[in-house]
Amino acid sequence: MDNENNNDGSTEFDYLSYQELGQFLQPLKDQAEVCIILDVCFSGGAIAHMQNINLTGAIVTGADTSGYTVELNLPLIGGGYFTSALISCWKDLLGQRPGQPAGLDEVTRWVTANGGASANNGHPQFATIDAKGGVFPLNTAIIEKVDDPKSNPVTVRIDRPAGANGGLVVKLTISDPTVANFGGETTVVKALPAGVNSTTIQITGLRDGVTTYTAETQDSNNKPYKGLGTVRVGDGYFVQPNPIRIKAGDKVSATLFRMFGVANVTGPVKCTFIPKDPTQTGIAGVTPDVTFNTGETQKTFTVEGLRPGTVIIKVTDNLAFPLGTTFQVIVEGTPQTGCLFQGTADSTFVVSFDPPPMHDPFIGIRRAVLQYNSTAQGAVTISSDQPQVVRATGTLNQTTCVFNASGTGTVAGFQNVSCQYRNVKVDRATNRIQGDYALGVSRELPSGHEIVYSFTGTFRAGTTASAPARPLAGPSLPAPR
Repeated sequence: MDNENNNDGSTEFDYLSYQELGQFLQPLKDQAEVCIILDVCFSGGAIAHMQNINLTGAIVTGADTSGYTVELNLPLIGGGYFTSALISCWKDLLGQRPGQPAGLDEVTRWVTANGGASANNGHPQFATIDAKGGVFPLNTAIIEKVDDPKSNPVTVRIDRPAGANGGLVVKLTISDPTVANFGGETTVVKALPAGVNSTTIQITGLRDGVTTYTAETQDSNNKPYKGLGTVRVGDGYFVQPNPIRIKAGDKVSATLFRMFGVANVTGPVKCTFIPKDPTQTGIAGVTPDVTFNTGETQKTFTVEGLRPGTVIIKVTDNLAFPLGTTFQVIVEGTPQTGCLFQGTADSTFVVSFDPPPMHDPFIGIRRAVLQYNSTAQGAVTISSDQPQVVRATGTLNQTTCVFNASGTGTVAGFQNVSCQYRNVKVDRATNRIQGDYALGVSRELPSGHEIVYSFTGTFRAGTTASAPARPLAGPSLPAPR
């Protein structure tokens, strides 16, 4: 991006507002539809500004109006987890159905469902771009204390959109009714008669958290207007999602946020997770603690389902913050069993992480026959018929039937490449194996970054020997200089 007029005296790149982005895209208004991908914090605010500026197409953002995206912390590559997952999905869909295009809406839904916690940290948004659609400005609603009648509910003003003619019927909808609602309702309708420029609504906070609310209307000239606003509830910490639903034996990621006063605390702040009721131990395993450094407002942690039941987890910090927060974990089902066996699994592999410069064109794992063996002591050995899928050993968690394993081998002509099988789950009852396979974890491949494949397989009935399969690896990577 150019330095614009340099009126600020800086030689650094200037910021680009959403209005300026719309102006920058104007030469395309009569030539083609535009597809906009924004992977930055709070980028959902761009959606309204792309409407009613003679552009048509679609926009996808890595976050909503108050969400934070997560950056890939890799030298010379950078970028965002959301964009990486988006590209990976696009490649997979085009590979599975050649000649059939995949739109931004479909790809975004795939990322939301399968992209993982980091890619979805900001709550990605998709919207169409309407050349005649108007911007409906909405204010942020802040409710500091759920149990304080002086601050809950809060009154929010709804202003008439600029240029909207005649009387308006405005439909307002809360995105997450577990965080807040309109006096008990998820959707309300408000009238703005001709000549009236504003009205008000009351928003009631139900629990600590962040959600969005939308407004839609159409004026007397049949011109549509849409907008997106934010509702923040709580004056300290909150967890999303809440409740956390998980099956016994599974692991999920959740996010601890801090806002308002505690978000401005300087220096390290350590937050600890403990069951509110000491008798509820053994239902769920939670990361023991996370630490916020100055300026950080969110941290990701892991929850593992151990046995069926419900537990309330309390969050405390080393500053003895008086309110803190709690969240609920609901563990369903029964722990997986039957993982001590030998088997041969026909497995498929898809790329889940491979930022530029990409390794997959040279490694090209698509199918492999996996050999799995576990002993009564929980020792695991896994190997395959493909040279790129190396032999590795590890230890099995016999309660969850999950293991991690490490090994080294020759990959695309490079020797002694470190490889890992991560969070691999096996189940004899369903005859399935699934997990992640990472190559170059110690930076042995060119450019220094690893590549990760996700794989799923089905065990063959009654067999323990590997069957021959056609190698599918691509050409060798260029030798390092």
